[in-house]
Amino acid sequence: MQVLMILCLQVGLQAPTGFADKLMKERDYFRAITEYKRAMFEARKDSITIYCLSQIARAYQKSAKSELAIEYAAELLMRPDASAMYRQRANITIGLCYLQDKMPQLALPYLKTAHEENDTVQFALLCLGLAYVGLQQFEEAAGYFDKTAEREKDPAFKLKMMDFAASTRSMLQRSQKSPLLAASLSAAVPGAGQLYSDHPYDAFQAFVYTASMAFGTYSMYKYEHELKGQLVWTYVGISITGVFHLANIIGAYRTAEYRNWRQLSDFSNELFEFVITQGEF
Repeated sequence: MQVLMILCLQVGLQAPTGFADKLMKERDYFRAITEYKRAMFEARKDSITIYCLSQIARAYQKSAKSELAIEYAAELLMRPDASAMYRQRANITIGLCYLQDKMPQLALPYLKTAHEENDTVQFALLCLGLAYVGLQQFEEAAGYFDKTAEREKDPAFKLKMMDFAASTRSMLQRSQKSPLLAASLSAAVPGAGQLYSDHPYDAFQAFVYTASMAFGTYSMYKYEHELKGQLVWTYVGISITGVFHLANIIGAYRTAEYRNWRQLSDFSNELFEFVITQGEF
């Protein structure tokens, strides 16, 4: 038993982050963070502190805790003794956090810096391609996927990258809906703009609600006109119908915008899910 305890102590001294690394591989990120923080607190070497900062930032990023991930990665970047490899990891981590939060414009500078640190790292190329997709600069994005395919030796992965490049370029010719045209159509016929934007249920709702209010207003007008009244309720009905019709027009405009955004978002999400599964960086 004593021999076993001594052996365990020796292993612990040789690998102060061994247990944390094991938890990280098992995707038990929050327990891993705790162990890395413990190792960092007890560390007597700067190299261990730098390694722990890098791992904590990555664990927070993988746990979708972007603010904390950026905080620890930024702390790592501020250390003058951090090697180029760790600086690259920190920049990629920050870039991924901004990509997760749908802010590719903020991710791009960090990913470019990471690529400049070592332009042979495939993961940085993938992330740059993803950032340019988010910025809707599809030709630039496809170029990074092409570069990744050129450097890749695995035939299956190379084919996947070529497919991504082709799909990205096809986004340039994707069919988009004009919000102004959608609004104009709904102004002419309630729901027509929503139907044009491929939202038939919204089109049905807009038509039924607006048409029902218009029919009710017309019925009220006939009733008050026959009674030779002051058409008070007719004007109330016209006002309500106008509000419904205006909402229908605005809704058509936003529906077209949403349809275009969703098309890009679905494509970006597919790419992102693939990128983050590509091993370690």
